[in-house]
Amino acid sequence: MSSRKVAIKYAQTLLETSVEKNSLAVIGDDVTLALLALRQNPKFMRLLKNPIVKLEVKQSILNEVFQSRVSEEFFSFITFLISKGRETILDEILECFETLKNEQLGIAKVELTTSIEVDEHQLEKIKVTLEKLLNKSVIFSKKIDASIIGGFVAKVDDKIYDASVKNQLELMKKQLVNGAGAI
Repeated sequence: MSSRKVAIKYAQTLLETSVEKNSLAVIGDDVTLALLALRQNPKFMRLLKNPIVKLEVKQSILNEVFQSRVSEEFFSFITFLISKGRETILDEILECFETLKNEQLGIAKVELTTSIEVDEHQLEKIKVTLEKLLNKSVIFSKKIDASIIGGFVAKVDDKIYDASVKNQLELMKKQLVNGAGAI
């Protein structure tokens, strides 16, 4: 079985358990914290993935890093993963959990690219439009890319909504080129 499929199964189990125990918000916060720790310290993830490092050492390090910072339920889940030899896909499991949690709560994570910093009024207009289109609540991660000239590009999962000036100019260019060829 691929690591992705295994990660999804563990993530689903964590989600179902946290919903049953009415602790989805707490576990969600714990997962966010753990992902942040793993992303900010790539050496930490490399250590977890290293087959030479003994499980006891990995468990000890995870105890030091997480035990006092996360809920008992989440820490037990991490300990369980280590006992099953799944610490090598911990990051994947946690990312899958976040995706499943957002689906459960009707939340869409949107990567919003604009040519300049947008003010709160503009951001709210974009948010309302995307929430209607997606029929979900929207959470933005923002980035600036001057090459799009104006407008915005919103990426949601594998879909891209391109309302940039650059895209509009490219579409006009195609129409002109195609129209000129027909004459």
